[in-house]
Amino acid sequence: MINALAFVFFFISLNVLAHDHIPHSSQKSSAHTLLRLISRYSQNQSFLIEHQRGQMYGTQMFQKTRVGFYHRFDKEKKLGVFFLQKKGQRHLDDWVVDQNGSWYWINSENRDEQEFHLDYTLRHRPDIFSPVVYSFIPKVTYNFFNTHAMLVLTGEFNYFFLIKGRPFLSSHTRFTTYTPLNFKGDNLYKYGLYQKFLYHISKQYILGLGLNYFVERWTPSLEFREIHPNENYFVTDRNSLAILEFIIKV
Repeated sequence: MINALAFVFFFISLNVLAHDHIPHSSQKSSAHTLLRLISRYSQNQSFLIEHQRGQMYGTQMFQKTRVGFYHRFDKEKKLGVFFLQKKGQRHLDDWVVDQNGSWYWINSENRDEQEFHLDYTLRHRPDIFSPVVYSFIPKVTYNFFNTHAMLVLTGEFNYFFLIKGRPFLSSHTRFTTYTPLNFKGDNLYKYGLYQKFLYHISKQYILGLGLNYFVERWTPSLEFREIHPNENYFVTDRNSLAILEFIIKV
């Protein structure tokens, strides 16, 4: 009996060691804070700066600063141009091997990355008195660190609870997909469902709580393909993120 158990344990150990060069699927939860400042300097132009910070991928810290502006063509169309500074972002090629042959994800919490975002928002409100607003936002992103470009598509449903014609509470449901444009990755590289509730304290101050569930799909890194050209992997990470948000309008 003892010999049989020892054999089973040995077999399981070999099986685990044989696959230690393949990343494991994970499911993690974390919390972030986000501060956003919005300044309107004309009827059709507004400036935005925001900073987000919290844990990501376990104990790794993530932070993002976004700066840019919106130009509104009319009540239903606007163009956004943004520059982002990031630390702690994970990419496909961050799966690497050390000198001892052990595979691991690079800790990127001190790695600076810059991104450029260009988006176009299409909004629809059934009528002027309706508390419902629909939005569709196609966006192109470019990461200067690894030259990766992605197409990001977002559909959003917004509902405003009004008191005397002004928002008191609002609910924002968003679904987003990420598709690689110039690098090898799964067609649905990343996707997520985001639910946010905002408490409109006044015209200037808004407090929000967001719940974000997103999935990232990893395919072989460059280093993995070089060392294991005849192997492949497809790993899915599921992440739950709570975001405490504070918005200031000036």
